[in-house]
Amino acid sequence: MGVFKPLPGAGVTSGAASRVLAGTHGKRLFTFVHGLSDRGEAKMGGRARFSRLRLRVLVVLVGGTLWTALAGTFAAAAGASPSTAYVTNANSNSVTPIEVATNKAGPEISVGSSPSGIAITPDGKTAYVAVGSTVTPIEVATNTVGSAITVGGEAFGIAITPDGKTAYVTNPFSAFGHEVTPIELATNKAGSAITVGTKPRGIAITPDGTTAYVTNYISGSVTPIELASNKAGPEITVGGEPAAIAIAPDGTTAYVTNFGSGSVTPVELATNKAGPEITVGSEPRGIAITPDGKTAYVTNAGSDSVTPVELATNKAGPEITVGNEPFAIAITPDGKTAYVTNFGSNSVTPIELATNKAGPEITVGEGPIGIAITPASSSTGPTGPTGPTGPSGVTGATGPQGVTGATGATGPQGVTGVTGATGPQGVTGATGATGPAGNAAIATFASAVVFWQNSTSGACLYYTQIAGQGFGGCPAIASAFPISNLLTGPMPANGAVVSNVYAETDATLSGKETATVTVIDNTTGASLLSCAVNSTSKNHCSNTGESPHLAAGDRIEVKVTSTSSFSNNKAWEVSFRY
Repeated sequence: MGVFKPLPGAGVTSGAASRVLAGTHGKRLFTFVHGLSDRGEAKMGGRARFSRLRLRVLVVLVGGTLWTALAGTFAAAAGASPSTAYVTNANSNSVTPIEVATNKAGPEISVGSSPSGIAITPDGKTAYVAVGSTVTPIEVATNTVGSAITVGGEAFGIAITPDGKTAYVTNPFSAFGHEVTPIELATNKAGSAITVGTKPRGIAITPDGTTAYVTNYISGSVTPIELASNKAGPEITVGGEPAAIAIAPDGTTAYVTNFGSGSVTPVELATNKAGPEITVGSEPRGIAITPDGKTAYVTNAGSDSVTPVELATNKAGPEITVGNEPFAIAITPDGKTAYVTNFGSNSVTPIELATNKAGPEITVGEGPIGIAITPASSSTGPTGPTGPTGPSGVTGATGPQGVTGATGATGPQGVTGVTGATGPQGVTGATGATGPAGNAAIATFASAVVFWQNSTSGACLYYTQIAGQGFGGCPAIASAFPISNLLTGPMPANGAVVSNVYAETDATLSGKETATVTVIDNTTGASLLSCAVNSTSKNHCSNTGESPHLAAGDRIEVKVTSTSSFSNNKAWEVSFRY
């Protein structure tokens, strides 16, 4: 039976095999992609294993494209051991699960013709496989294949957003050859295609889920896509025939393998600027970055090797020999092991990353291309119900009390030790009870001039805070609220007192003239404090005593009473505390 050998320009084969397919060892993808000759088919035993159209599908994986889509998932699960690697076998039309703990391959899962790209949801429940012009879901718990999802043209690379809601699929062989199709994973419905560069291959999504980056094989560029709007931005020029792409776990830099240039191009994502190319092996395809972000590993199809690149310096290390025509690469969540698909060897090579030593190859299906590893959490089943509480044990008997020993003699008093450091300040004590209401407010009553018709009846002064200066007949006693310019407002608190009465006239009294100033509780009619102005005190008097306690709401008035009419026509001002 003939075995398909994809063209190296597509990121699949190299060496003698590529010469069989293309007849030359140079830039061969153009012929392959556009199907200009029968070199797009591999003929063995007189018949073609795959048509040119199917060959295009196998180009799809871009050696590590789907890997980059999983980089964020691996970084998040660092420190735990993964459970299963899933490998797409293009020539077996299947997917092979590999138990990572034992490196044992399980039974192949039939998925359809020429599977290529593969990605696994962050929760580890579902794998999505690019199969022809569809994407096929696989339930990881049972390895059951679901209904295929139709996308635009031939499906290639796959990347899934960190929130697990959307998959993005490159379609290099759609009607226009430059599209990416989004799939809503809750419903497995494909959305409207997004136009990018020519022949999109690899795709990776930033760890924050805001942007996807797509390699355009023919355009020699990378297209950023803003995922909130699914709008493509300006293309970023990189090396020749860019294939796969991976993004560092910190989201600062993307690394692109350039199949035609034998290099890797770093792209600074804050500015979308490409840096100097890093030379690696021949025909680099796949790329994966360790969860700690220190090293990238690049598969070299033409060198049958993997090149480690130290990302702090962008320096390539010694190549690691693996199987024939290595394609894609994946790294376990704990960062200890990388797995490389060898298209020409029908195998997967594990690499111990602590030593960069390749282990024995693991046999899988024919033409392995894509690979993805489930997160560690996916291997754990659901928590079972809590079992019933067992019976309490019997309480042991209390042992007998021991004999009290004799009191020893008192020793001599020791030397006084040095004074210890001052301890921390103690906790602030509770606030004491509130004391009786203070006499803080000051009331002022005044009139510019006062006339008495009857010297013994007196007159009351205006409360200046309400009406300014003035006087009038004193108001009657009122228990309800009276409206009057002659009264203060309510007391500030129950139990207030009147104190420190001070009265003053604008002219000196003489002879037998006397005027008495009285502060009166209008609510009860009680006199609170008073003082007298006479010829001895000349024009003022005061009383520094305190009145009886008032009730809240009481009003106060100030009455001036003269002993004769000679005290008429004088201005008065009276102040006190309450």
